[in-house]
Amino acid sequence: ANFAAGTITLPSSLTAPKGGGTLTMSLTATGGCAWRAQSVASWITLSGTATGKGSAALSLRVAANTSPNPRYGLVWVAGRYVLVYQN
Repeated sequence: ANFAAGTITLPSSLTAPKGGGTLTMSLTATGGCAWRAQSVASWITLSGTATGKGSAALSLRVAANTSPNPRYGLVWVAGRYVLVYQN
């Protein structure tokens, strides 16, 4: 499933490996639409550009989950939230 914010489309969720790493999120924007991204979870950081215009591939750096329990975090992109699940 995808969310659409005007002419911006992005995934509704991403899955990160337990050991952490880098995730790539594709953002499709037609007509040169501007966007901004921000992590709401302390264990997810944006590596690279957090603002832009038009389509882009955003890199998210995810820390290892040292807990035995899965966790969920949010990344705010173009007025929508993308759920990040980590086992």
